[in-house]
Amino acid sequence: MVPAPSGLIGLLRETKRKLIRGREALLRGDFGAVTTITGETDALAEQLADVTPGPLGRNAELSALLTEIRRLGRGNAIIAGEMLRHFRAGLATLRRLEPHRSYGPNGGERSATARRSLGKA
Repeated sequence: MVPAPSGLIGLLRETKRKLIRGREALLRGDFGAVTTITGETDALAEQLADVTPGPLGRNAELSALLTEIRRLGRGNAIIAGEMLRHFRAGLATLRRLEPHRSYGPNGGERSATARRSLGKA
């Protein structure tokens, strides 16, 4: 399927807006918004996946949008990867500081440790 240039450019503009909103949500740490925006971006990506390359590749606006979308997608992936690395390191630190902490099905501690928790400062 080859949509009209204006239709394709409209889809790409919307994708770019979603990627920018996703970046802002990542930087704010609003993971609920990130999840929502990711779903919306996935839906747009599915629509774009049906596009067959054609003479539209010579359209300057289309080329610029595709370049910007690639840059935004890579940037968001870097931000998300760094956040994941940071959270995993934090979790490893907590596990190292409180190795024997466990919780029962009701959320209560099974065995309290003698050390003070980071949350009880």
